[in-house]
Amino acid sequence: MSTPRWAQSWALLLLTCVTVNEVVGASHGSGTEGTRSTPHPASHMAPAPPTLTLMQLGGWLQEQQPTEFRIPFSEIDVMGSKSMRSTRGPDEPKTTAISTTAICAPPYTLPLQITSGPPCNITCVVCTTDSGHTWIANASSSFNHTFDKSVGFGNPNANQTLALFDALFRVLGSMDATFTTVDCACFALTVPEAQTCTLRVAFCAYIAPIDASGNIRLLYRARAWDTANSEYTGASSGYKSLADGHPTQEAAEIEAADNLRSNFPNRSCGDVPPIVIFPGFTSSTIEYTMENSPPPPGHPFCPRNAQNSSWSPLYPPSGQDLLQMQCYFSKIESSFDPATSTFSPARKGLEVRTVGFGGFDGMPGFVSIYSMFRIAGWEEGKTIFGVPFDWRMPSPALEGTFTEMRTLIENVTALNGGRKVTVWAFSGGPQPTLGFMHRQTQVWKDQHIAWFVATSPVWGGVGVAPAAYISGATTAVVGPVNASVKLAFEEIRGIARGLPAVPWYFPRAGTNSTTSWTKDEPVVKTKTKTYSAFDAAEMLSDLGASAEEIAAHKFLESEPDLGQFAHPGVNTLVTFGTGFPSLVGLEYDADFTASDDLVLPISVTTETGDNLVPLRSSLRSTEWALPLKAAGKQFIQREYPGQPHAACFPLGLIDGDDADIGTKCFREVIATIRGGLYPTAQ
Repeated sequence: MSTPRWAQSWALLLLTCVTVNEVVGASHGSGTEGTRSTPHPASHMAPAPPTLTLMQLGGWLQEQQPTEFRIPFSEIDVMGSKSMRSTRGPDEPKTTAISTTAICAPPYTLPLQITSGPPCNITCVVCTTDSGHTWIANASSSFNHTFDKSVGFGNPNANQTLALFDALFRVLGSMDATFTTVDCACFALTVPEAQTCTLRVAFCAYIAPIDASGNIRLLYRARAWDTANSEYTGASSGYKSLADGHPTQEAAEIEAADNLRSNFPNRSCGDVPPIVIFPGFTSSTIEYTMENSPPPPGHPFCPRNAQNSSWSPLYPPSGQDLLQMQCYFSKIESSFDPATSTFSPARKGLEVRTVGFGGFDGMPGFVSIYSMFRIAGWEEGKTIFGVPFDWRMPSPALEGTFTEMRTLIENVTALNGGRKVTVWAFSGGPQPTLGFMHRQTQVWKDQHIAWFVATSPVWGGVGVAPAAYISGATTAVVGPVNASVKLAFEEIRGIARGLPAVPWYFPRAGTNSTTSWTKDEPVVKTKTKTYSAFDAAEMLSDLGASAEEIAAHKFLESEPDLGQFAHPGVNTLVTFGTGFPSLVGLEYDADFTASDDLVLPISVTTETGDNLVPLRSSLRSTEWALPLKAAGKQFIQREYPGQPHAACFPLGLIDGDDADIGTKCFREVIATIRGGLYPTAQ
């Protein structure tokens, strides 16, 4: 199950409230009516949360939702009340309160800065029943000059975390949506359909009535409306019957948007231009088959054949692969033939393929992004398509993908009445897409390509590439590491050293420090040596790389797509984020040797970028401005301060001037490919 956008944005808020109230709850035990705990000083109320990503926290929320608690849909008075009454909504099942009294801790108000949103005040209260069980959690928030109140109920054995989760689930924003007693939370999203036509969709999560099998389900329903004319509306299933809601918010949003369009067929937003999505590094599923393949040297236990002699997952790896990493390394790595300048699987008898070319089945990371396009009117197989590819490879090794891509674009153009196609590539995708453009004639590109959109490109390389190759560690490591962490670094290093695309993304040598790494700038420092971007081959030799591996790197340094870096010959829009520390240099306290001993960086150097790609790498395309203008093509380069890597799509819930930066980027890209709303080319 994909993590909902709202769960990612609000997970830290939930964790903060939970942390406070777990401390509060520890003080009042079972108690008696009227007993109150002593408020804690603010400095002790919110211990620092554990270091987890928003995605990890959102995943935790997903795990808690369906089964850990039951909601009887009762209500409680505002903060601090001790009485509980049973009140049914018009479409709710009849319930009975287990207890008529509750003991509530004093409310605590926390000022918070929510990710991708304005400041918010959230107030949390935890109550226990007279038998000592956590039963009720109230939550209210003051958000964007509005005040919302909500109440949550856990089952009689629920802990405070789950009760608070339920309360916050309800209170986190009923923005621009019908908020009923059964909806846990409603959040709105704005998606541009055309230059003068914008769609707003609000999805609501709710706990469905228990079904005949006794299952508790978390479902979604959504409403859609035209921001310029609120009479144009559409609703998904789930409003007429709670049992007919959707298992995902994306499905509810899409149905609501489709119903709006079918309800008002004369509503004129124009048709959508066709788009082909080219994903990034690790964003495509790869499968392999293997027959009578000799095991790698020193590992005779590695299987000779694929499981059941059929196609099996290569990436993402299977659980069995993770238990046999040396065998996995031998399957995912490639070898280089200097005589023909070609790459092939390192193991004989092994073949690889991607999945679902032309669609999104083989691009699991793009499900949420596809839903944005689908809500706005694009439809898979008609106006939007995907190009899964073997991301392990540099562009010179992707001729087969480029042949399929050319045929796909020709078919898409014909399917859309001769309308030209926009190719939108993300992260590790713009580089092979540039290689594709280099291999097409100008006549063909003029006939078939409307725009090339490159989001968070890696034109000039990234510091994390040599970091992964050297040790698998991309941050400074101080002191010894335990065995599991050491193993994780070794596994990352083992995979990185087998992927030709990793050295292809090493920092690029050049004479302009604003778009490349110069000769006097260290990329890697050891105890006695300094390696610049010009010294990568020497560094690989010191690390024990084979002659074949060094020859592959020299080939990748000079191959024309990124070596000569000619412009693509089409209208080009480059978008990238800034404002985040991004790795550009590493330092180690020992010199490199040919041994397999793990060396970890003791310090790193960063500069502004998108948290992965430094700004200088994205700015390399600046050199295309004049030649593209001379060729009669548009060139636009747009910086989005505060936008993380490749996040050019809606992340938050706010509109207008306060919209999150991903929404602004998405909106402006769509506007550009529909007619060019940027005032001037940059």
